[in-house]
Amino acid sequence: MAAQVLFFLVTHDFYIYWFHRWQHNSIILWRTHEAHHSVKEVDWLAGSRSHAVEIVINQTIEFAPIVLLGADPMVVLIKACIDAVWGMYIHSNIDVRSGRWQYFFNGPEMHQWHHAEDRQVYFSNYATKFAMWDWIFGTAYLPNKKPSAFGLYYKYPKDYFLQHAFSVKRFDDSILYKKPGWAFYLNLRQNITRSMKRFFESFTCALRPIKRTT
Repeated sequence: MAAQVLFFLVTHDFYIYWFHRWQHNSIILWRTHEAHHSVKEVDWLAGSRSHAVEIVINQTIEFAPIVLLGADPMVVLIKACIDAVWGMYIHSNIDVRSGRWQYFFNGPEMHQWHHAEDRQVYFSNYATKFAMWDWIFGTAYLPNKKPSAFGLYYKYPKDYFLQHAFSVKRFDDSILYKKPGWAFYLNLRQNITRSMKRFFESFTCALRPIKRTT
């Protein structure tokens, strides 16, 4: 079991390094990956933001070989848990100093630079779990400081569905606010959130015990 998990961790991470690197160097594949880089604050949830096409490709290539090669079914569960935890770890905003271990295992100190709002570092630190791929193939970048800003250097839609449309055809979402119907849709999520907040505030106030005076 341990040997199977280790085998698929290493081979899949090797694939991810090269596919990730390809995404950053291909105009077409970058359209499926830029959503992941659109976060302005890199934290433990940032790794979950991805384009639907990117998710389908990576999840298929990750788990199909495990099934087709007849590995133990528990390998899928174990590897999925490791991937989820490691993804949250490398995207977390904790101040980590891995020392020499950073030459082998990837952590926040390198991956935060991969998300920095700096075109010079968009082509570095592609590894997810094993940083050794970046050091071996010359794409490692690790200065003695933290990035000052994160995200894309160009405007990107905040809406989930518009992000997918943006990957097919470029547009300025600020113009949509001026068109009939679009302003209602673009503000719908914020309005629902505010309404739910007001509802729960009034609900909690109603549950508070009434103080009786004698």
